[in-house]
Parts: sequence; C-alpha cells; structure tokens
Amino acid sequence: MKENKHRTASMKHVVSDDFEFFHYRDEEARNFEYKNHDVYEVYFLISGRVTYLVEGRSYAMKPGDILLINNRELHKPVLEPGETYERIILWIKPDFLMKHSIEGCNLSECFERTYRDKQNLIRPKAEMLRVIKNSILMLEESCDSHEFGSHILKNSYLMEIIVYLNRYFLKVHKSNLPSDVKYNEKIDRVI
Repeated sequence: MKENKHRTASMKHVVSDDFEFFHYRDEEARNFEYKNHDVYEVYFLISGRVTYLVEGRSYAMKPGDILLINNRELHKPVLEPGETYERIILWIKPDFLMKHSIEGCNLSECFERTYRDKQNLIRPKAEMLRVIKNSILMLEESCDSHEFGSHILKNSYLMEIIVYLNRYFLKVHKSNLPSDVKYNEKIDRVI
C-alpha cells in the first residue's frame, strides 16, 4: 500500500500463523491505492467518513459497518477529511478457514458469496453488532496477551467472529441490502 505524507496516529499490528490483526487510527485523511491480497479481509469501521470501493461497487460506510472482501477483489477506501478514521482489519488465510470447515459448514462461504454476488457490505442490527464488537474486542485483548493458552483463545475468537459473520450473511444479507450501495458496471469491466 502506497501512503501519502500523512501518518497513522496509532496502529496495532498482530501477526499469527493464520491471520493478521490491524487496528488503525488516522487523525488526518490520506490517499490509498487499490490493493488486493492473497487473504480474505474483514474490515470493521469504527469512525470516519469513508466510501469504500470494491470492484466497481461503492459503499457509503457508517460506523459499525463491516465489509467482507474476497482475496480476488481489488479494493480501497476513499476518505473525506475532517474526522478521525479508525478501523479494525483482519486478514485471514483461506487455508486456515478450510482447515476448520466441516461438511455443511464452510467457513469461507461468506467470502465466496461476496465475490459471486458482488455484495460486500454487512450493516448488522444492534444486537448482532454488539455480539461482533464484543468478539473483536476479545480477539484484540487475546492478541495482546502472552498468557497460557492465548494462541488458542486468539483462534477461538477469530472462529467466533467468522461463524457470526457467516450466519448473518447467510440469513439476512440478501433481504437486507443497504440502499446506499452504488454499482458502476463500466468500472467493474475495466477492473
């Protein structure tokens, strides 16, 4: 990712064999380039005015929104100045999810469907948002820990988040599409 002159005010980056956890906070707007990864991405917006571009789709983000981004999708945020931009990002190796999937429970399903259905945004209702936020906070806390079993807890909280995201995506997603998503077919073809 190419950064301009603005610096991240604070950043936490935790690396595991199976995933990476980022907690960023920028006080000033900055420019981002399009990127993609060989990992799945869960993007959780805490604060800021952000329009997120994914493969020709434009998502007007609100705090508490979650994007699920497949490892084949180009994406980038576009920031509006004037607000602190804070987000949590999880990069998850597809092999890790496949290793923990069982018949009838493919943990990569939500990422595969976002790619196929061209719909990445989850805007959870209050109760689901509370559950997911709590799991993310517990994951962040366990990432900071070196106590006995912390690696197991990290993976457990990550799996909990992925299960909840899949449940939400599979139950509610298609019938609850936000109205502020824009799609540009021309951009999609160019990408």
